[in-house]
Amino acid sequence: MNTTLVKVISGIMAMFILSYVGYQVYQHIYSPYKTETVFENVASDSVDAKGIMFRDEKIIKKTKDGVIKYSYLNGSKVAKSSAVAVVYEKTQDVTNQYLIKQIEKELNILNESQNQAISVTGQTEAITKQINDKYLQLVTQIESGALQDFEDTTFSMLNSLNKKQLAIGKVKNFSKRINQLKAQKKLLEEEISSEPVAIKTPVAGFFVDGTDGFEGVTTIKAVNSLTMEDFNRMYKIHTLKDDQALGKIITSYEWKFAVAVDNKDLVKFKKGYNVGLTFSSISDKEIDVMVDSINTEKDVDMSTVVLKSDLMSDELSTIRTDNVKINFKNNRGLKIQKEALRIVNGKKGVYRAFGGEMQFKQVDVVFETEDFILSALHPEDSAYVQLYDDVIIKGKDLYDKKPIK
Repeated sequence: MNTTLVKVISGIMAMFILSYVGYQVYQHIYSPYKTETVFENVASDSVDAKGIMFRDEKIIKKTKDGVIKYSYLNGSKVAKSSAVAVVYEKTQDVTNQYLIKQIEKELNILNESQNQAISVTGQTEAITKQINDKYLQLVTQIESGALQDFEDTTFSMLNSLNKKQLAIGKVKNFSKRINQLKAQKKLLEEEISSEPVAIKTPVAGFFVDGTDGFEGVTTIKAVNSLTMEDFNRMYKIHTLKDDQALGKIITSYEWKFAVAVDNKDLVKFKKGYNVGLTFSSISDKEIDVMVDSINTEKDVDMSTVVLKSDLMSDELSTIRTDNVKINFKNNRGLKIQKEALRIVNGKKGVYRAFGGEMQFKQVDVVFETEDFILSALHPEDSAYVQLYDDVIIKGKDLYDKKPIK
């Protein structure tokens, strides 16, 4: 046989064998589906926004002009008909009333110390320790700026000092000082020009010593129909003064805070989920709130997200508009690329490659971005995607139980 012909035939045979082997290897290795293994992941994020506080509130009207002295701090819980303020004729009346109360406190301490004169005899060491402890409390309160209990601590220390004087025999009693204070009190009472008028609450709730003009407008019910146009208009108006208002009562524990959010960030919010809320006016204090509703409008690139809580404090009671940071908690779940998601019979899920076939498994979205989701772990429920599953993120004509070659 011609050697040239033999070489040609041998070459053709070799190419055929290589092509066949290559095809078999290609068939074995190549898959029209791209998969990715699912791992557990933790994600956190935040969104900056501006917002408006919505509450149910009732205004307390003035019944008399004069100098107002409030009896409660903002955010204090009060019963119906509580005297939240007292109106005096003039400023000196307020000063005299304050001095009278201070005198009454000192009188109570002196009488208490004097009544315990026998029982404190021989207890100088214990009393000295009390004095030192109270002194350290005062220093701590001054350095920290926490002065709400400063006056009570001062009078408590004064009581201990009085007891020590009695214990060491420096004084026998405080009758002279008591009589002086009683005389001062009588003079101050006589100088008060007229009896003060108490202002009482019409309903129970949380007291606030001022108004902003939005009471009756920014109600819990009103937030349900809030549009972005309404939001922008209201946010620009900070205060509408009411000269006849003495203060107000927040009538419900619940409040709602509506924030304006760019539509591209809406994927991070899920109704019923908890997020952290930090107000710029209450620095470094994060408040747990729940996403109550997400309100979108056609052809508007911003939406209102309504957050709600039942927490109350003096700072929260006075907020109407504020800049906030919405902090999404450290969400934990199975990280899955969004391109893997499918909707089957109204259920959101993915196809996994398992045992030579593809299987549809549901997802439970707890966190979402533009690129991926976190699905809650359901290790006991085989209907859901599981840790280390190989999820199909690329492929065509996917369906349950389809063989994978």
